[in-house]
Amino acid sequence: MAGPSSQPPADTSSKVDAASEDSSRLGEFEADIRRLGVKGGEAEPERKLAILGFLLVLAGLVVSIVALISVRSAASELAQGDGLALLVLGVGVALVGTVLWARYSLSRYLRYWLVRQIFETRTQTDQIVEAVNRQGSDTP
Repeated sequence: MAGPSSQPPADTSSKVDAASEDSSRLGEFEADIRRLGVKGGEAEPERKLAILGFLLVLAGLVVSIVALISVRSAASELAQGDGLALLVLGVGVALVGTVLWARYSLSRYLRYWLVRQIFETRTQTDQIVEAVNRQGSDTP
């Protein structure tokens, strides 16, 4: 019966090299981001505009509901016309708020996704180059 000592020891040097290579690659990537001047921490204006968009949606819905009630309870056609104009205004404000919210909410997510995609592609390219170099050095 073979004990745990009969197995060959795991090669930990390759794991250490990979970890140090990843940290150096991450350092290079962060330096490239600083050199490009990409602003990652300046999300406060975007957050405020996304909140403004959400508030516009709520305001537009409230105005639309009030206008709809006004139209339904109007005694004359002129009062209904005023209510319909207010209803169209409310729908327009809600639509503008939806677009504003969607634009600024998605931009933050897509920026994160793009930076992550670039980093992963760069890592994969480094691995391919390393494999090609190893293959070239193994060939006599």
